[in-house]
Amino acid sequence: MALTFDDGYSGFDRQALPALLEYRFPATVYLTTYYSQLNRPVFNLMSSYILWKARARKLEWHEVLGGAVTLNAAGRATTMSTLKSFARRQCLSGIEKDDMLAELARRLDIDYEALCQRRILHLMTPEELKGASRAGVDIQLHTHRHRIPRSRDEFFHEINDNRRGIGQFTSNWPVHFSYPSGVYQSYMLDWLEEAKVRSAATCESGLASIRTNQMRLPRLTDSARI
Repeated sequence: MALTFDDGYSGFDRQALPALLEYRFPATVYLTTYYSQLNRPVFNLMSSYILWKARARKLEWHEVLGGAVTLNAAGRATTMSTLKSFARRQCLSGIEKDDMLAELARRLDIDYEALCQRRILHLMTPEELKGASRAGVDIQLHTHRHRIPRSRDEFFHEINDNRRGIGQFTSNWPVHFSYPSGVYQSYMLDWLEEAKVRSAATCESGLASIRTNQMRLPRLTDSARI
């Protein structure tokens, strides 16, 4: 049995790692490196979290949303889509998107820095990752920016940036991969082999056998439905 953890959230260091060490269970973290280096909350997830905390309130942000939005379930979904589209159109950097999160929280009277101090939706810091690696956790590939480009050049760019980032935490050369959000296309399997990747984990439910394609490994993924 292989225990795998995607993304590299700070909760792994605080909660999972002590239990793994206590029971001497080996584990792999498929790490997306960008937000670990930035060490701020993941933009899309924190946006959704802030909107959920302010559920049923009204949000006014004319420059981004146009008119006022009531944050019921439908309003939150529409606002979330608008925030992501705005950040994309403006080509915002990670720091600029973090400033946008702070402004969103301010407009909804939510203490953003208090959320950050609690490390809500943060990835592990470089020091935490070094500690996990020294403790025997295997740090492997999950793309740098948690995206799976359909362009070959951009795909290799993600893998190479991810490898360089992981190289800051461990001396091991990462050769195992997990598809971000489980999304992949069949032609990407050849790209991974060309990038010297030996295995790739999906989010497809099932058990692996000797006949399983190494680039399409199934997993039993933990969710609220299990």
